[in-house]
Amino acid sequence: QEALDKIEANQDISVVLLDLMMPKVDGIKVLERIRENPKTKNMSVYMMTVLNRDSVIKKAYDLDADGYLIKESISPADIKKEIMHAIESKAQ
Repeated sequence: QEALDKIEANQDISVVLLDLMMPKVDGIKVLERIRENPKTKNMSVYMMTVLNRDSVIKKAYDLDADGYLIKESISPADIKKEIMHAIESKAQ
């Protein structure tokens, strides 16, 4: 909930890295709320998780996640590359 409050309060955020498993609200619920809010619906949102299940990945993409990053299979350099690409795409 805290992350969602910060996202909704700060319209200058370009990219959100959203963990799927969080203590109070799961990442899918946060993504749903981001997409439902007219002020945040166009933010780039990347799901980042250890879960590599097709049903979860499909749900994230059905909610227009911009990417789904599996923690074990992606390096910090690759994460940076994904984020920079998202920022550059939004700037155009």
